[in-house]
Amino acid sequence: MIRRSSSDRAPRSHRFPRLSVSSRAALAVAVCLCGAAPLLTSAAALAAENDLWAAGFDTLGTDATVRAFTQDSQGYLIAGGDFTMAGTAAAGHVASFDGSAWSPLGAGVDGPVYALAKYRNEIVAGGYFTTAGGAPAASIARWDGSAWHPLGGGVNGVVFALAVYDTFLVAAGSFNQAGAASAVNVARWDGASWTALGSGLGSDVYALTVHGDSLYAGGAFTQSGATSVKYVARWTGTAWAPLGAGLNYHSYALASLGPNLYVGGYFTTAGGATARGIARWNGSAWSAVGGGTVGFVSCLEVYDGALHVGGEFEDVGGVPARNIARWTGAAWDALGDGVDFDVFALRTHVASLFVGGAFTTAGLKPSQYVGRWDGIVVDAGEPAAPGGLALAAAGPNPFTRQARLTYALPQAGRVRLAVHDVRGRRLVVLADGFVAAGRHVAAWDGRDAQGADAPAGVYFARLETEQGTRTRPLVRIAR
Repeated sequence: MIRRSSSDRAPRSHRFPRLSVSSRAALAVAVCLCGAAPLLTSAAALAAENDLWAAGFDTLGTDATVRAFTQDSQGYLIAGGDFTMAGTAAAGHVASFDGSAWSPLGAGVDGPVYALAKYRNEIVAGGYFTTAGGAPAASIARWDGSAWHPLGGGVNGVVFALAVYDTFLVAAGSFNQAGAASAVNVARWDGASWTALGSGLGSDVYALTVHGDSLYAGGAFTQSGATSVKYVARWTGTAWAPLGAGLNYHSYALASLGPNLYVGGYFTTAGGATARGIARWNGSAWSAVGGGTVGFVSCLEVYDGALHVGGEFEDVGGVPARNIARWTGAAWDALGDGVDFDVFALRTHVASLFVGGAFTTAGLKPSQYVGRWDGIVVDAGEPAAPGGLALAAAGPNPFTRQARLTYALPQAGRVRLAVHDVRGRRLVVLADGFVAAGRHVAAWDGRDAQGADAPAGVYFARLETEQGTRTRPLVRIAR
């Protein structure tokens, strides 16, 4: 059994020293001297973007830090963390949000939740607890919609990360036993039993993600058995392999966007080159992302087609940004005035980005440990001016087999109409080319560009033209 002090049980974001204000200022000066020109964000622009932070999360928030999100099979947001109250509901460290109110998941668990995942249509919670729903459960348990169940014998330590890979649930953290199996900080669950993933990883694992057809891990480790893997590694199916020269310090977050794997943490180099807090791996080489952060990155999420980062920082690439920012692929942007303290979790849900952490304001609005950024502007209806650019509401919506999309152009021009999932990934293009002025109709049959059936869920139709962009939600229900 691994023995720990209370400080050892702290979540990943508290495992390293915080930057003092003077240290941050010195680092900001260093960034400027190295040639990254600071971009000043106007007060008017920040104020306008603050309107995109939702009000009401002073009462819809929680009573303590939120550390993880996922979504259940009904489409509800699930949050986990240190809290025991969510909104007005008593909730044992995990709760469900239907868009207007929180509900508990039974009696919850008796300790903090650091990771959540949906596996085989059930919610799996990982953290540092001993019971779930009042029954023994060693740091990992599943919720079937009405009751909690242990996953075998659980683990003899802490679970910091969960991911679904192939047909397995992968759990990682700080442990050396999973069920009856010896497993060094990472193991997989097949629905019945635990098995190790090779030699495991030699120190704490804080992040897991699937990129392409591979599983990736990030953390405080530098070895897998005799193999050097500097703070980030790829599972080959039989062993853990390095990503080039790796990083020079801990990684805390991983995200897949297009051909690149993005890694966030508290490092200053990737592959031997300067990369502050965030770096990009293209499968063969590392590169920096903008000017990086003055601070650390603890979570990553793709929302509206852009990479969003959360952590503890006040500057990204020379742009003032409080603890949350987005990378457009070419530049960094602030999300209004951001949040006033650490961000630990980000999750795309319907048309919004949910933010969890230790903060109490978001966009200068009271927001207790949970915030919502409504950065995707969805048209409320037809434009007021006749003859303007328009994308009408889909019909029918929700739909099962086909949704019709009607759009109108004030003048002829280049048009692209595409369907995206909630993470911003394009599934299929319905129209792409020069189109005459006037009214046009397209239809989506619920299939992606390869002809595969898209699962039930929320999607977005996006019309891009020379006159502007319009977006509409689409809800597909099971056939």
